[in-house]
Amino acid sequence: IVHRLDRETSGVMIIPLNKKSYEFFKDLFHEHKIKKTYLVLVYGNVRSDRVLIDKPIGIKSGTTRRSVHSSRMAKSATTEFEVVKRFKYKNQDLTLLKAFPKTGRTHQIRVHLAYIHCPVVGDTMYGRKISLFPEIEHQFLHAESIEFTDMKGKILKFKAELPKELKTFLKSAE
Repeated sequence: IVHRLDRETSGVMIIPLNKKSYEFFKDLFHEHKIKKTYLVLVYGNVRSDRVLIDKPIGIKSGTTRRSVHSSRMAKSATTEFEVVKRFKYKNQDLTLLKAFPKTGRTHQIRVHLAYIHCPVVGDTMYGRKISLFPEIEHQFLHAESIEFTDMKGKILKFKAELPKELKTFLKSAE
């Protein structure tokens, strides 16, 4: 495996079928030559249309949780966010975002959004312990697309459709 998605994150992944492909993709990820796009719904109103968070992420002492406030094993982390839509649903401000992680740290998108007090809907580790929307059975974080240049120099982009449960929620919230 050359990269991972959090357990409750849906979407597209790259899984190499042989050692040559593994090495190729490992190098692309290491050199930040893979463009990943996520769709994420957060609690709150993200006021700026574009947000860049450049905050190192470390591990909180005595836990497996990550934080921008911890220096233990901290590594640089950068994520760009773009507002897709702001709306109110059941008296709750929500913002639908596209996220573009520039680095690939564990829980990076979730930690950066918690840092700006706009946690991912359904994220019980970095957000609300009990979701306000029980119709969403897992966090609303979806790896929408992944783009890279293949071994022959051709640009490839793969997309994954939003799961039915998340699509249905968005439609009902409009």
